[in-house]
Order: sequence, then structure tokens, then C-alpha cells
Amino acid sequence: MTGNGKIPFIDLVTPHLELEGELVSVFRSALKTAGFVGGPMVEDFEREFAQFCRVHYCVGVGSGTDALRFALIAAGVQPGDTVVTVPNTFIATTEAISQAGARPDFVDIHARTYTMDPEKLRAYLETDCTPDRKTGRVVSKRTGSPVTAAIPVHLYGQMADMDPILDLATQYNLIVIEDACQAHGAEYFSKKEDRWRKAVSMGRAAAFSFYPGKNLGACGEAGAVTTDDEQLARRCQMLRDHGQAQKYYHEFEGYNGRLDAIQAGILGLKLKHLDKSNQQRRENADRYRELFRPMAGSIIIPDEADWTRAVYHLYVIRAQNRDQLRQYLTEAGIATGIHYPVPLHLQGAYRHLGHKKGDFPVTERVTSEILSLPMYPQLELGQQRRIVEKVLESLSIQPGNRRRPDLQPGSSSRTVSTAISPDKGKIWIDLDNSPHVLFFAPIVEELQKRSYSVVLTARDCSQVRELADLYHLNYRLIGRHSGRNRILKMAGLCFRALQLIPTILKEKPDLALSVGSRSQLILSTSLGIPCLFMGDYEFARNWLFIHPT
Repeated sequence: MTGNGKIPFIDLVTPHLELEGELVSVFRSALKTAGFVGGPMVEDFEREFAQFCRVHYCVGVGSGTDALRFALIAAGVQPGDTVVTVPNTFIATTEAISQAGARPDFVDIHARTYTMDPEKLRAYLETDCTPDRKTGRVVSKRTGSPVTAAIPVHLYGQMADMDPILDLATQYNLIVIEDACQAHGAEYFSKKEDRWRKAVSMGRAAAFSFYPGKNLGACGEAGAVTTDDEQLARRCQMLRDHGQAQKYYHEFEGYNGRLDAIQAGILGLKLKHLDKSNQQRRENADRYRELFRPMAGSIIIPDEADWTRAVYHLYVIRAQNRDQLRQYLTEAGIATGIHYPVPLHLQGAYRHLGHKKGDFPVTERVTSEILSLPMYPQLELGQQRRIVEKVLESLSIQPGNRRRPDLQPGSSSRTVSTAISPDKGKIWIDLDNSPHVLFFAPIVEELQKRSYSVVLTARDCSQVRELADLYHLNYRLIGRHSGRNRILKMAGLCFRALQLIPTILKEKPDLALSVGSRSQLILSTSLGIPCLFMGDYEFARNWLFIHPT
């Protein structure tokens, strides 16, 4: 907290003062060697950051925009191609596409993670594009050009769901370039590979920004391309330096996009502290989560997917009266931000694409409600308590506020308090079929009104997801099972029960409430969780081993 009692949105002063002596030594080293562009400090940072990202190559460049542009060009995206991304991102993502000579197109985001929705990408490729048998690619109906690449954006510090995106890329012959400009150190659990992967190590290449406010920030502009592709890395090295591999010998026209040596030295120094500062951000996010629990009926807090380890570049909540809340916090001396208020498809810069309001409803709904709260490693518990207290005060005095079924479970108390209100109990509900969503939506809302905590899981099924999103339910998508063969279906639901174990062991519900979810019945019985089980229409048939009780 500053001396005048105000809480900044980000603290860029304290960490630099703490490292002042080491930072000054970087500058002195550059002065003594006159190595201001390229040289050992750049090479050292590139090697160390590649190791940090678990990739073979890192190419330091002038900015995150440079990194995206160079990666697209080096990967083979041609002028006139279409590159698909999301409308909920900073304009640098689409600027890089346009500056590479390609055309941007959009798919909507997932309502809970705010990153590219793989199902929306699938629908785009299947319905908004036509196949070209000659090239093996698809052609966008909107742009009339081949779709050659996709840019999933790892937003707010959380990675997009990469496994299904990469599967679609393989199926449709797409280049995947990860926009990791907000995901320094974020991780993703690949079920296909059964291991954790760092952001930037999954696509063909990835782009980083080291703008000062990032988790790993320079003292100015800087960026990097990371990849396991040697040829792509080599081409990026030439693109950043006027297309030359040897001084004054230019194989093609490039750019002036080199990384300053002083910035590389600063980044190398800060990189040693990145794991620790990311862990501090995660701890701050955990504290926010607990402090906000009493407001679960009025705001949406970040939903960290089971397959990701987020690094919380930003802590973004959602509130229906966002603008009034922001004004109230400003008057209380608490700085906030909005990332981003106008989705790209509605920006004047892309008016020529012909999009209109309603084209991407999830993005449009989210961008009207998001508010970024203070988040940085040095954020103190007292500051967080004050922030949450002021949010609660604002919500309690705003007209028209009501409990929302799309929010995290918790107490409905409106008493200003920073303590964690005890729940009456924790109830686990499983959305195993699309009719269950319609059945349970009002039940979830009523339970939350009565101060029960609800653990809501859902089977990975497009119909379940669409209905749950429509009702704004806060669910965790875990596992799938399908097939009409009784034996295969039984095996599938047993496997899903295994997939549910980590979440249920962590949440420790007091009661399981089920309408025909056999996976839930198997697990609740195995773990000794009391289960109120109602057989659904499928139990009209005789199922071996599992009967309603």
C-alpha cells in the first residue's frame, strides 16, 4: 500500500528498488563493453529462457508484437492467408496477423476460462469453412482465403486447452502459434502425453512480450520467439535483423526488431526470480478466492481449469454492474483495469471484416463485465482484505444486484467482513446428461441462496456444455463416456469416475446429489460420501450391477 493509503493496480517500483544494485550492474557492464545490441547478454538470456520454457531455441526480439509477426512469417504463413484467433485479446495479436500479410478471423472463447473454445474452433472449421482438396486445407467463407494457422491466446496467465486445439490443427493442417504474452511460466497438463507442459512448448512456435508490467518484464520494450524448430528459429533471427545472416548480406527483406542487450541483461536477472514471483501470484489468487467466497452469489472469480497451472498475470473478476463497481473502488483509492473493454471484432480497426454485435456472444458478455483487480507479487493480505471489503460494500449499495447462478458457491451474507463465512455444507452435483442441466439449474441457485456450497461437475459433452453455459453455471468439465454398447459405456463411466477422484478428494463434499449419474454413484459409494440418488429414464432398462436405491 502506498503512503497515502492508495492501492496501485500494479507495483513496478518496489521490485526494481529491491534489485537496484543488480540492475545497475547490468547497465555498467553494457557501458564497459559498449555491447548495446546483441552480444553475450542477449545470447545468455536466450539460452536461459529457452531452458526455462523447456524448448531448444529462443530468439530475443524488440517486442511481443515483433515476436508474433516473426513467428507467423517464419512458420510459413503467406500473404492473403487466414489466421484464426479470438476476439478477446489485445490488438497486438491481430496486428501481427495483418502485418504478416494475412487476414484475421475469429472464434469465440469459453465462458469460464476466457481462452479459445476448442468446440467453437471445431464448429468454425466444419461449418464456416469449405475444404480445398488440392491443398488439403479449408477456405474461410468470410475471407475467401485458406486457413493456414491458429493463434490460441493464453490469457490472464492461464493457458488455452491445447490438446483438442492441436488435434484440430493436425486434422485441418493448421500451424499453431501460441500467444503466450501473458503466460510466463504457465503450465498445461496434456492428457495425450500424460505430463505437464510449459506454455510455448506445444505449438510450432510461441511469442512472448516482456513489457514492464508482465510477469517477466523488462525496463522497456522486449519480446521473444520460442520454438523447437531450428529452421524457424534461424529465420526469426534473420527477420529481426533486416533479413541478414551475415552483415550486409541480405537473403530477404526483414525488419529492425532486435532485442537490446541491456534489456536482455535485465530479463536474465529477473528470470532467476520468476518462479518465486509466480508462486506469490498464485498464493495471492488463493487468498482472493477465499476472501471472495461470501460474495459467490454476486460476482464471478477466475476459474482455474483442472488442466492448467495459471500464473495470474491478471486477476479478473466479473460483475454485472462493473462500471459502478470500478468507480466505487477508484473513489476508495483502489486502482483497477479492464482487459479488454471492446472486443476486437467490434473495433473500428476491423470494421472492414463486417462483424456485428452478437457474432461472438460469450466474448461480448464477458467484456461487459470484466474488471481486473490489483495483482502483483508484493500485494499484501491487508490490501487484499481492503479490496474485497470495498467490492462487497459496492455490491451491497448498488441497485438491482441479485444473486447469479453463474457464480462460485458461497455465503449470501451482505455483512462487510473479510473473514470466511462458514457454509452449511458442501453438496456435489454431477451434470451427466443435458436434461440434468435444466433440472439442476434452479436447485443450484436455491442451494446457494441458502448458503450451501455447491461442487458442480459436468461430463465433457457439447450439449451439456452449451446448456450449462446458457444457464451461466459454474461447472468443472471432467471426463467423457459414450457409445451404445453396454460394456463399453460401463467401462467409460468407470473411467470417468477415476477422473473425478482428484477434484472430489480435494473438495470433500458432505453429500452427493445425483439424477442417474452412474460415475457419481460409483465414486460416492467408493469414497463413503452419502448419495441421494434418483434413477433417470435410462434406469427403466435393467442395468447390470447398478440399480437405483
